[in-house]
Amino acid sequence: MESVSLVGNFTVDVIHVKKRTYRCIGGPPSYGSLVLRDIKDLKVRVFGNYGKPHTDFLNYLVLHGASVKGKKCKNYDMFEIFGIKKKKISIKKLGCALNENPEGDLFIFNGVDNEIKPETIELAKNSGGTVFVDPQGFIRKRKVGPVNLYKNISFIEQLKNVDYIKVNDTELKVISGSGGTEGIRTLHKMGVKNVLYFSGTKIILSGKDIYIKLNVEKSSEIYDGIGMGDIFNAGFAYGLLKYGVEFAVPLAHAATLKRIDRACLLKAPKINEVEDDAKKLLKQLIIQSQKAI
Repeated sequence: MESVSLVGNFTVDVIHVKKRTYRCIGGPPSYGSLVLRDIKDLKVRVFGNYGKPHTDFLNYLVLHGASVKGKKCKNYDMFEIFGIKKKKISIKKLGCALNENPEGDLFIFNGVDNEIKPETIELAKNSGGTVFVDPQGFIRKRKVGPVNLYKNISFIEQLKNVDYIKVNDTELKVISGSGGTEGIRTLHKMGVKNVLYFSGTKIILSGKDIYIKLNVEKSSEIYDGIGMGDIFNAGFAYGLLKYGVEFAVPLAHAATLKRIDRACLLKAPKINEVEDDAKKLLKQLIIQSQKAI
């Protein structure tokens, strides 16, 4: 049985949007494990620490096929988020650093505040697994207050062990020093095999032997935008394992769109709910045999 390992801490998020304030269980493994729940032929492992507020939610995940390998900590990660798609974000509390060495077939490294040791990426790669990285947590300074990004040299040294990295322009510029095409090329030179790049109305996957582009429309239905990237990551990982990279991109995007008008965890669909939508998006995919940038 194939497995996906989600690496990163659970959080509690205080969200201010549309003149409303609500508190929600959050963190990348929350959204990712919900997307991958109830899949009979897939083992879902979560390597993430948590606190007392997460207990009932973790029990739910276990009932729906996930196993949680992290530890319960007195202090847990807490964020305060303002505006749609995190226009302003602050760290209110820092949780425990992760000391687990994850195992599995495909790893999603998606931390929240530098709780993951970059060296863990190398351990995962050496185990023979495929490594997918969302760099947001690796480039956030580990301190309470407004989120500040920085160029994490220890993380950059691990890029040679990364099979897939997903970046937007801000993250790309912090890591590589450049945006757009130049930044993508720099990531390849740093050792990343495949770059998933989000910019405006397009999603690009740039690899050594393949170039994929999916043109997307901006949605006016987004409620808070929280967790959309985490949903994408889980959908991409599942698509990669089950169908290959060409279907992984539209499947991941279809997953983010399915319940885009709902708040926090309510927007996470089961992945089998979006396969028909992904097949429609697949027809819009632009695929070339060689990298075209």
